[in-house]
Amino acid sequence: PAWRPDNCGWRLLIWASHAPLILSSRDLIYRSKLLNNIARTARHLDRTADKAESSLGRLVAWSGVVAASLLLPEGRVRQIVGEAGLEKAMGEFFFADGGSVSRSPLNQMDAVILLSMLKQVYLSRKEDPPEILNKALNQAVPPLTALTHFDGTMGNWQGSGATSAEQIAQVVEASGVRARPLRQAREWGYQRVSSGRSVLILDAAPPPIARMAVAGCASQPAPRLAPVDLDALTREVTAAETAFAKSMADRDIDAFASFLAEDAIFQPGPDSLRGKAAILAAWGKYFEGAQAPFSWRPETVVVLDGGQLAQTKGPVFDPEGKPIMEFRSTWRRDPDGRWKVVFDDGTCLCGKRG
Repeated sequence: PAWRPDNCGWRLLIWASHAPLILSSRDLIYRSKLLNNIARTARHLDRTADKAESSLGRLVAWSGVVAASLLLPEGRVRQIVGEAGLEKAMGEFFFADGGSVSRSPLNQMDAVILLSMLKQVYLSRKEDPPEILNKALNQAVPPLTALTHFDGTMGNWQGSGATSAEQIAQVVEASGVRARPLRQAREWGYQRVSSGRSVLILDAAPPPIARMAVAGCASQPAPRLAPVDLDALTREVTAAETAFAKSMADRDIDAFASFLAEDAIFQPGPDSLRGKAAILAAWGKYFEGAQAPFSWRPETVVVLDGGQLAQTKGPVFDPEGKPIMEFRSTWRRDPDGRWKVVFDDGTCLCGKRG
């Protein structure tokens, strides 16, 4: 793998970073061999930089091409081609918010390191780094520091191991970028919330696409929910409320109980009946005798868009069929698809009807 494009790129960057030392020798044979090796590696990258397997590999390879152009004589044409390739590689590697498409913090850190090294090569040649390089570096550091805890360490994300505070600090210092951590990254996906000494970091995005991933991760894509048929659910709730009312007419307290959630609350007045057992104990008297003391029917049924909660409203009648109250019930859909009452209360009509 010595001639793999990314390895060649790193080799050229390291040679360029240490050029003042390794090229300071007066041994002409040594200098000639070193420059020939740099030129040979650069010619190899001219042909293979775009063939690197990963987006980080292409970023490293094109950085190496640019570094070589700054080291070798007559390198202007290679520099122009290299900077164009580098700009393209940056577009493939980074999201618009500065985070890496692989969503790997270690990839992000490697990118900051290599761009910092390349910037120093420009400066050592007394050339201004191109704007694309400065912009990429300025955008890449905040997403990296966003993943640091209060003590400066970086946790395990997307297959990356824990990273020491010292290493992170050295990388950021070498970049020369001073910026606050990125708190809300739309594409990078990591969200940061801090208060005092407490820092909460969340991975709020789906995993990267397979060809961009560099390691296994715990992220899961958002589940695909089946579309909610509100008309069908409205019919289900209407049928449940009608059967609930029928249990009173049939004097069937067991059927009545089957429509109550275990945590249901009935509020017939200032005091609440909490729980299924309390409701049945209080309502048992209404099931005594042959005739029901009241009846009701649903007139309005509304289901939430999520399909899990619904509200029913309608009149309550005395034995003669006169409306005396208006009930309001909240229904919750259980995992098995059955609807059960969780809240119930009513309002006295007080002569408003009939």
